[in-house]
Amino acid sequence: MPRMQSATARVGFGRGVKVVNSLVSLGRQGGTSLPLTILLAVSLLTSVCLGCARQIPERSEEPSLTLPPGQEIVVWDMKQPHLPGSKPYEEEVQRVCEEFQERTGIPVKLAFVSRWELPDALLKAKQESKLPDVLFSGEFPCLTGLERDLTGILDAGQYQEAALAVWTRNGRVMGIPSAILWFGIAARKDALNRQQGEPGQLQIEPSTLSGLVRFLGVIPTSEAFMEIATHDLSGRHRTPREIAAFVSWIKTNVPQCQQAPCLERFKRGDVQGIYGVTPYIFKWLRISSEPGVSGEPVLLPLVFEDGDTGFRFTVPGYLILSHSEPKLKASVELAKLLAQNHGRWGARALGLIPAKIEDLPVFTVESGFTSEERSGLLKILDLTGTPAFPEDAGAGGARADTALHDLSLRYKSLEGLSRVLSRYFSGVLTGGELVQEIARALEGDTSR
Repeated sequence: MPRMQSATARVGFGRGVKVVNSLVSLGRQGGTSLPLTILLAVSLLTSVCLGCARQIPERSEEPSLTLPPGQEIVVWDMKQPHLPGSKPYEEEVQRVCEEFQERTGIPVKLAFVSRWELPDALLKAKQESKLPDVLFSGEFPCLTGLERDLTGILDAGQYQEAALAVWTRNGRVMGIPSAILWFGIAARKDALNRQQGEPGQLQIEPSTLSGLVRFLGVIPTSEAFMEIATHDLSGRHRTPREIAAFVSWIKTNVPQCQQAPCLERFKRGDVQGIYGVTPYIFKWLRISSEPGVSGEPVLLPLVFEDGDTGFRFTVPGYLILSHSEPKLKASVELAKLLAQNHGRWGARALGLIPAKIEDLPVFTVESGFTSEERSGLLKILDLTGTPAFPEDAGAGGARADTALHDLSLRYKSLEGLSRVLSRYFSGVLTGGELVQEIARALEGDTSR
């Protein structure tokens, strides 16, 4: 792990750089020899950095982690699709667990559970008193009511504020954020150029996005689209009436197509983009197209019915379910490593934004995005003034973080909402019935 500099050191270095730039500028303006000016500037910067280095505290000793004989840390993680050019996620998780076990001597038992198996698996584990100590939330996180409060245990200053806010409830930190997972628009480069009328320039303007919308396809029953439909840009839950208004706007303005044909039609150019892609879909579209061709996908923010634009996002993370005090410290330390591993892997493989501040350069250098795409995504980090995600972190007003039972209800709600949207976009369900059917689905009513 790289040693973190103190705030004083970072500020001092920044001031030194500003002084160097000023001296070089003055040298040019005043006729002073440029090599001599640079030499003086470098000498000054060196002295500033040495002064900073003396203020960097020595690395503290790593806390001793021990467990009583016979105890182990149980980790439940989730498998991820393997994409060419990236390391398999499961191997990376296995590596982190093995290195932790070797370093601390604490046995780690690792299992992978799919998100759809998770509610029943957790319920059974609770009934049998065999809950995992560390749990990965998945890409669409929802609290279970079983997690430990990590306030005062987790160093909040190490994480992006926008990411940590998602895991904060009434001032309490309930999870360790790993990465920011976004939802946006994948547009064909040729379509975007036609919209702007200036080939080669990829500017993200609201007018450009609004004009592009009518040429897009959408996958209305995907989890990503349902996440977008049920939340506004700030993460606030929409009411059933607001959801109905949004999907009605989508149906009117965005050509609808089913999941399998939509991706193929994008590659053929029948649709000029897809509204509501995940990083997984965008990465697949990009690696399956030739770089520089007209059909290469470009990542753009979403446009909403009121004209707002931006990326919707969720924040996967790791929960601590262990209620055994001897295990708490060790479980947190392992979970922090796993969260950082997921953030780094996600940045390289998919273009996720790492939740840990020190890992942001991994996204900048290795995400594979253009500077315009990175700039658009990084605006997510400016959303620290928006409200944290609501208490009811499920698909709707089901208060899915109050108890384990509600976690299962969240998945039933998603299944119900998927059926409602499928019927609506296919024309079976009329607009007059839409609000009522959405409300029933979000309440977990699966009677019809």
